[in-house]
Order: sequence, then C-alpha cells, then structure tokens
Amino acid sequence: MEDIAPLLGLSTLTLVIGWIIRTISDNRRRKETARMQTEMQLKLIERFGSPEELLRYLDCEAGRKFVESASLERTNPFRQILGSVQAGILLAAVAIGLFLVQGILGAHGDPALQVLGVVVLMLGLGFLASAAASYLLSRRFGLLQRPGAGEA
Repeated sequence: MEDIAPLLGLSTLTLVIGWIIRTISDNRRRKETARMQTEMQLKLIERFGSPEELLRYLDCEAGRKFVESASLERTNPFRQILGSVQAGILLAAVAIGLFLVQGILGAHGDPALQVLGVVVLMLGLGFLASAAASYLLSRRFGLLQRPGAGEA
C-alpha cells in the first residue's frame, strides 16, 4: 500500500472520462429535444392561414404558453443545485475515506494522502457552498417555482 498514487490516478482518470461521456450525451439529448421542439413549432405556425389568425392565437392563453415554451433552453435550478449537492457529498465522502486510510496506515502512510484528502474535502465543501448560494439566489430571483405552482 505504499504506492497508492497509480490507483488514485486511475480512479481520477475513470471519473473524468465518465464525466466527459455524460456531458456529451446530455448535450446531444438537449440538441435533439431543441430540434424536435423547433420542428413542431414551425409546423404549428405554418397551419395559420393569415397573420391575423396567428396574432389572435398568440393573444390567447395557449398562445402565450406557446411563446413561453419557444425558448430553447430553460433554466432548471433544482437540477443544478441537486447536482452540486451530490458532487459535494461525494467528494466529502472520498476525502473522509482518504483520511481514514491515512489513519489506518499511521506512520507508514503516505503524507500525500492527507494532502489529497484536504484538497478533495475543500472541493466537496466548495460544491456544497455553491449549491447553497445557488439555492438562495434562485429563491430570491423567483426561479424556484415548481411547475404548476403559479396556476390557480
């Protein structure tokens, strides 16, 4: 157990590759969703016979919802905040694990484990602080209304 650096390096590399794959797949899904929404909206607009009909439609409640949904990317503070909380808890748990391994190894342990533990713990706490700040700011800006909460 003297040389734990290769194991930590391999774990880090695996996590980074997994994160990259997840990011790419999320972006592909968003792009496909945006394309499908755009096609559907264009087909709906083409069905109107005249600009006056379109204006009447946009003036009603369904038309306002249509215009509101036309934005390609909606912010989802809940998902982003939850992601930060999950990352913070995960990193804090990894840091605690590193500290436990250092404690078990005692004097025979590598001091790099303790340094790495502190760095990972600070990253975890940073994610948790980021989640808390995002939650507070999102609530202050009125972005945390659940779907259907504003309807009476």
